[in-house]
Amino acid sequence: MRIIHVVETLAVGGQEQMVCLLSQSQMTASDTVAVICLFATGPYSSKLKKLGVPVFNCDLLHASRVKVLRKLKGLINQLQPDVIHTHNPIPHYYTVLASLGTPGAVVINTRHGMGIRGPSVKNIHLFKREILFGLSSVKTDSFVTVCAAAKQKFERKFLIPQNKIKCIPNGITIDQLQLATPQHKKKLCFQLGVADSDYLIGTVGRIDSSKNQLLLVRILFELKQLGNKANCVIVGDGSPTIRSQILALAEQLGVAERLFMLGQRDDVPELLAGLDVFVLPSISEGYSIALLEACGARLPIIATDVGGNSEIISHNKTGLLFNSGDFKFASELINKLIQQPDFSDFLAANARGWVEKYGNINVIADHYRRLYERKV
Repeated sequence: MRIIHVVETLAVGGQEQMVCLLSQSQMTASDTVAVICLFATGPYSSKLKKLGVPVFNCDLLHASRVKVLRKLKGLINQLQPDVIHTHNPIPHYYTVLASLGTPGAVVINTRHGMGIRGPSVKNIHLFKREILFGLSSVKTDSFVTVCAAAKQKFERKFLIPQNKIKCIPNGITIDQLQLATPQHKKKLCFQLGVADSDYLIGTVGRIDSSKNQLLLVRILFELKQLGNKANCVIVGDGSPTIRSQILALAEQLGVAERLFMLGQRDDVPELLAGLDVFVLPSISEGYSIALLEACGARLPIIATDVGGNSEIISHNKTGLLFNSGDFKFASELINKLIQQPDFSDFLAANARGWVEKYGNINVIADHYRRLYERKV
């Protein structure tokens, strides 16, 4: 099968990682795969090229929309795909427009998030994007969401028939992860310059307002008030403005010496394995790759009850959930894990068992294959 994935970029992120893992699985199954980046390439492009997946750039950052559409149409005609798989709104409506008059190719779109809540002055450009996405839906063979919550939302929002939309969650390569061990923690504590007995909370994700890493600083302060010697590790890059706000709040609350912002790292599996607990404080999530990886690392997890998080974390079974923004309750949950190590280990073991059964990328790729085959 000839498959094209169309994305905005191949920057470091959960959606981009999922596209890479899916492409790799499809190549292993002897499909012919190519990836087209609408705006720019990114770090993941070199990984794909090493796998033999060609990566093309339409350069929307610098080229006119007309030139981008012409290039995209030319690539579609050149590659002659059986399936064009677009990811998120902008690549989708550009692809639908570029593929008009091109017979044969099935067009499938995956929405990797929850979309916007509604129009406002601040997000008018995002609202326009959603309108264009809705208009392009008439020329779409199938839609995929990564969580049931998003499926219900998009069914209502765009009036998509139930037989045209399907939920296929994200997946990860579980055997590439490292299990949390005292040895990993000791190594990470040494790197951070803190005592082995200190408690390490951490998260992985781009520095962004929607990821709400500011909440971790408040959690760190509350844990200090409760008498816990806790440190917070934030892995990821992103907005310099948000990063500055995080550091400023840590200074203001007197916990700056216990906050470690490590930036973008290539050793995420090893870092995860050194944590005591993984915390996902996001305001909005689709189906978090970082959460799946934390499960795979056999960590106890605390996450906000937003988007698809509750489809991964079953409260008191595979982790603990709290309402977005409620840092006091989140702190109480972490304190409970500190005080009850057996309960913490129970959650961690269940999380690992769950992701082995439901989060394997090969299982997810098989769901996509069956969808492709039904539509081709």
